[in-house]
Amino acid sequence: MKLENNEKLFKILNQIILEEHYKGMISPTSFEFQRAAKSNNIRIIGVLKEDNLFHLKHDYVFPTNYSFRIFLVCLLVAIVVFAIQSNWFPIILFFALGIGLLMSFRVKGEKQKELFLERFIETKKRLFKEDYS
Repeated sequence: MKLENNEKLFKILNQIILEEHYKGMISPTSFEFQRAAKSNNIRIIGVLKEDNLFHLKHDYVFPTNYSFRIFLVCLLVAIVVFAIQSNWFPIILFFALGIGLLMSFRVKGEKQKELFLERFIETKKRLFKEDYS
């Protein structure tokens, strides 16, 4: 999803923070939000690209982002060690665990992006009605 870089966007993002639905930071070239209502480890990041649009992506918050990557590297090392030993059962088990973790991250991130966009659209509609009522 992409959001257009304009004054309305920053007004909507500020309103989302003021209503305490999300906590985060906004700068002219990026923004970062994490849901305030629930404790979760996913953050939504918007980065301004050369096409003057904010591109949305998701990531784990600190320190979960580093521990997740370290765990995946440990899984990869274990798979290589067991492949050298020709022990296939742990390889299949660790590979399935790694794929499961990556898919879980992907699904959780997409869900958080959808929730953010729903809140964004709801706030945009409400602010639009207030401006022209």
